[in-house]
Amino acid sequence: MATVQCGLSFVRTFATKAKSAKKSSASTTLANLPSGWEALNYFKDGKPPELKDDKEYPEWLFALKSRRATLEDLVERVNKLYAQGGVDAVAENVPWSELRRMFRLANIRRIRRQNKEKEEEF
Repeated sequence: MATVQCGLSFVRTFATKAKSAKKSSASTTLANLPSGWEALNYFKDGKPPELKDDKEYPEWLFALKSRRATLEDLVERVNKLYAQGGVDAVAENVPWSELRRMFRLANIRRIRRQNKEKEEEF
């Protein structure tokens, strides 16, 4: 049986460095960036969006600006309603999304406290 030898050899080399793009004379600083509605324009040749009347926007858009309730705020609200009318008052007046957020925040706080206690043991 005859063996055939091939004259090919493979050598692994490092990649060459990419040529850096020429730096433009205008540096990108916060002063050079557009502000307000102009910043929302992401098309190269486009125009910034037009500012409409508040009535033309959905209600949930303005809710994004408001501050979300903290754990203390939620617990205080639930405790006050529970003292007034028990579980039924809480169920009628507090949406499930807020109760879920309260339990989630309490769980996060409990986990952080336990992790801190474990860290102090070592």
